[in-house]
Amino acid sequence: MEKNPKWLVDVAVATLWTSYDSPREIDRNAISHPVYVEDWLGGLTYETSLELCNKNLVQSQVLYGEELQVIEEKGEWVHVIVQSQSSSKDKRGYPGWMPKNQLILREDWAMDESSVAVISEKEQPFILITENHSLH
Repeated sequence: MEKNPKWLVDVAVATLWTSYDSPREIDRNAISHPVYVEDWLGGLTYETSLELCNKNLVQSQVLYGEELQVIEEKGEWVHVIVQSQSSSKDKRGYPGWMPKNQLILREDWAMDESSVAVISEKEQPFILITENHSLH
């Protein structure tokens, strides 16, 4: 059985930021572990919400368990590639920055230990892990 180290999203939803210095003080609930998405969104005004796009602060979001490729570290932040999201910005997948505390490194990740179904007819890859397996 081959084991490969994997970086996985370890929060309900992680935001991919344009840069490690993109988040504002008002975004602290989006960069915490655990994330408080409802509190974050509820604390945004119309103007601060628009700034996320107009000031190019946010790139995308990824969900719990999603595998990421870490390509750079800067302090408590990591530059990642989301291989399951295509992008013209990087042929490997969608790039962005996120707090390292929102990831978990699974050095013991072994797909042979779980039943897996891969559906290739979708635009985005989808993996279903059966039985009651946890990422922790």
